[in-house]
Amino acid sequence: MTIELNQGMARDLKRIVQEAEGLISQKAEIAAELTELLKDAGENGFSVPTIRKVIKLRAMKESEREEAEMILDTYVRAVGYESTPLGDYGEKASKKAHLAVV
Repeated sequence: MTIELNQGMARDLKRIVQEAEGLISQKAEIAAELTELLKDAGENGFSVPTIRKVIKLRAMKESEREEAEMILDTYVRAVGYESTPLGDYGEKASKKAHLAVV
């Protein structure tokens, strides 16, 4: 089955496809730049997974972030994973790190 497009529709379709291709190319370039930036961050001693989490958290609305934290806390408690593998030391270190960030 063949669909016939008039000249105007064909011109519009060609423009849309070309614009999409350009955006896909830009997206690839940006992804490469981001990869390089995060690689540099890792080489300078930063935790790349943590940087990604920070970026994700900053992109969230406060209400979304609070809801996600509440759900995570609920799940952690439900599976009985309230204590850290390092025991009290891990909890104290975690609190110190949190206070240092705040």
